Amino acid sequence: MYKTVSSLILFISIPIISFSQTEKNIEADISSVIVFKSGSQISRKAGFSADKGNYILKLSKLSPFISEESIIVKGDGTFTILNVQFKTDYLNSLDRDAKLEVLADSLILLKNKIEESDVQSKVLNERLDFLKANQNLSGNQQATELSTLKSINEYYGENLQKLNSDLLKQKWLKSEFENQTKKLNNELNSLKNNIELPSGIVEITIDKKDNKTSKFEISYLVENANWYPGYDIRFTGTNNPLQIAYKANIKQSTGVDWKNVDMTLSTAQSTVSSQIPTLNPWNLYYYYPEIVSALQGRVAGVSLDLMEVADEEVLGENKTVKIRGVGSLANNQPLYIVDGVPQENNYIPNPNDIESIEVLKNSNTASIYGSRAQNGAVLVTT
Repeated sequence: MYKTVSSLILFISIPIISFSQTEKNIEADISSVIVFKSGSQISRKAGFSADKGNYILKLSKLSPFISEESIIVKGDGTFTILNVQFKTDYLNSLDRDAKLEVLADSLILLKNKIEESDVQSKVLNERLDFLKANQNLSGNQQATELSTLKSINEYYGENLQKLNSDLLKQKWLKSEFENQTKKLNNELNSLKNNIELPSGIVEITIDKKDNKTSKFEISYLVENANWYPGYDIRFTGTNNPLQIAYKANIKQSTGVDWKNVDMTLSTAQSTVSSQIPTLNPWNLYYYYPEIVSALQGRVAGVSLDLMEVADEEVLGENKTVKIRGVGSLANNQPLYIVDGVPQENNYIPNPNDIESIEVLKNSNTASIYGSRAQNGAVLVTT
């Protein structure tokens, strides 16, 4: 009785142990970024050591703007990927405290420098007022030697110039400190607005096949990142071409810093779809000039009827070709013969395939090719 119960308990406990999953926090650094006109693709690489069994690999502190359907995980063959899931962590915001502390310390340092500059300016102004108040010392003395007057004037002039110069330097320094303070305050306000930004978590459930060290790569699309082109045009003279430099301006507010990563700019569309896109071909065609236009001025005895349209010479609707010395009836088009074969509707081959053209207008033309050649014939050899 007791043996049966104990074996039953052992039987139940075995699947609980074998299917238990252990969470492992993984730090995967960004290896490369592809920035599109809208959005970007982030790639991360990481490695981990674990024994054989089931695990949940947890990647935290990611951007909350990840597109879940775009997540792709590639392993090295030492484990099987069972599930990939993206979550938004509202309890743990993205870590920006360190940067905020640096900005706050910088602002305090700049504030102290501004106060120090104000003190220096106050001292200089007091010395300047004292100097001006005693500049008429020589006028109050009834007997002042000439050498003493010269010494007083030189002392006054040198000190006045030095004090004004020092005051100007303090003014410049204070202005520079105030500009730096303004920039730091703008950056600090920007960080404070995003301080409550939640983080993203990707959980990868795997079945580890052995005890070896494993590696994997994860890529995904993230929003709030883009780039747009910029141009730098330089004019160096009327005889020189313009120098145009093509630049790119990148913006990203994904909540995660991109530091020391390989970055690529792409003009492709960062769309996610389960269907393969249909690529429709674009056909390019060559322009072939009218062969009748090539006859003008090159073949003796041939003239064209042209008309003026919008200041351009174009061939008339009937593309009339006249061979001088032949019939003058209403239908005076010649007969086109290509490689000895009369052509219906005056078909003419590609000009690039034509080797020679000959015009016939004597009386033997009609006797050879019939009444259709009574207005002459154009013999084309390809």
